[in-house]
Amino acid sequence: MKTASSSAEELYLKVLALNEDLLTVARLAMLARERVKYPLTDCDSFRCLADAGADSCDLGHLRLTMGQAVRYFPAALFPVANEDELIRKVLIALSWGRKCHRVEAQVCGDTIRMPDEPACAAPGGA
Repeated sequence: MKTASSSAEELYLKVLALNEDLLTVARLAMLARERVKYPLTDCDSFRCLADAGADSCDLGHLRLTMGQAVRYFPAALFPVANEDELIRKVLIALSWGRKCHRVEAQVCGDTIRMPDEPACAAPGGA
């Protein structure tokens, strides 16, 4: 028999899974509860979230890298003083990242790239 708390947790996960960004924020915040000492002062502060011996953290549904943190978490969002700020600012960064991807796709002609490839070639094909 399921307990009320386990069925509530399952419900929360179902609802969060409807929006990948919210699921990412929730899982990252849970990981941060175990690993983060606030305040976070710059992108390098996110290294404490990385899995042991890795430059990324596994959130189950996706892996976030330090490169992504540096690219999409602008300096203007620092410092991060506490969990509430982390939640808000990570959601902002994820939204910003999605907008950047859309613009890159439009500029580059909607081509599919490997993750390590540059966003697009310089004007004139150089």
